[in-house]
This record gives sequence, C-alpha cells and structure tokens, in this order.
Amino acid sequence: LPKAFGRDAAADAKAMEKALAGEQQAPLPGTAESFLRGNASVHVRVFRVESPEVDGHSLAQLAHLAPRAGIERVLHAGRIYLPEDGLVLHRGDEVAVAGPVGLLLQGPTRIGPEVNSPLGDVRVETVEIVAHKADLVGHTLGELAREEGHGLYLNAMFRAGDALPIDPDEVIRRGDVLRVTGSRRRL
Repeated sequence: LPKAFGRDAAADAKAMEKALAGEQQAPLPGTAESFLRGNASVHVRVFRVESPEVDGHSLAQLAHLAPRAGIERVLHAGRIYLPEDGLVLHRGDEVAVAGPVGLLLQGPTRIGPEVNSPLGDVRVETVEIVAHKADLVGHTLGELAREEGHGLYLNAMFRAGDALPIDPDEVIRRGDVLRVTGSRRRL
C-alpha cells in the first residue's frame, strides 16, 4: 500500500521515530561534523561560598541537591582540593563548578558571588566512548548518571550508526557510542 501512494515505509518510519523522540540530529561519531560542532554548552565558573544552603555540607550532600553541577576544585584556607565526597565546604571557600550555563546562572543565589579566580582554569572537552566494559554494558543511562556520571554531560548516544534518544531507562549495549562532555579528570 505505501508503494501505491509513492511512499517509502522504512524512511517514513525513521522520520517518525526521530520526530517522536525529539532528537537533535547529532552528527555520527568520528565524522568531521561531530568535531566541528564542538562540545556541549558546559562551562566552569568560580563562586565564593556564602549561602547557608552550601556552608557546612559535604560534596556528597551537595551532589544530591544539584546533581547536574560538578564541583571540580575547592580552595579552602589557601589550599586547593580535588573534590571528594567527604569534603565539607565552609563560608569563604571558593568552588569551581562545571555545568550548563543555565545551571551556572543560579550559582550566585544558591552558592554565593561569582569571583575571578585561576581556580576555574579547568579544561572541559568532549569525547566519544565506545561501551565494551562491564561497568557500562548492561546498565541503564539512569544508573550511570547516579553512579559514574556526576559531572559528565551526555550529548548523544549511538547504536549501529543510529542516534538514540537520551532516555534514563535506555540500556547500554556492547558497541554503543556515548558522546560525553566533562573535565579531563572526570572523563
């Protein structure tokens, strides 16, 4: 019947799938276009802790309050610390936070004033990861986001050359490609 109406059922099905998924036409992994588009809109800003919402809380507690923001460095009493779950923030500490711009705009109200500091010299890059190890394969994106993914930002996911919608229930299979943005330490 589709041929009678001059339609290609397979192409129409793919187009409908993309439309329903709200897919953003991510370029295929390893292509020149994937590198020309750059990385996700992830930046690093430095804030001075003044908010009681942050003062006296550990990084593990704050990760639950703001799961999409990754604290990359902490300046406490003149010494720079890499983030560890048990590290507690205090009033006057400076924190380098990586995240999407929209989230970072909330920093002054949720953390404290933004400050100009070399602490924010954290390099953010985008890489493509091919899933082949047990710590990725068989897990859902939601599980990875809660466990390994804090401070990382998933831009796109591909299976057999097709872009998949980013869904927390999507199970990662061997050979899937995940395009991820984050600091070198987290990657």
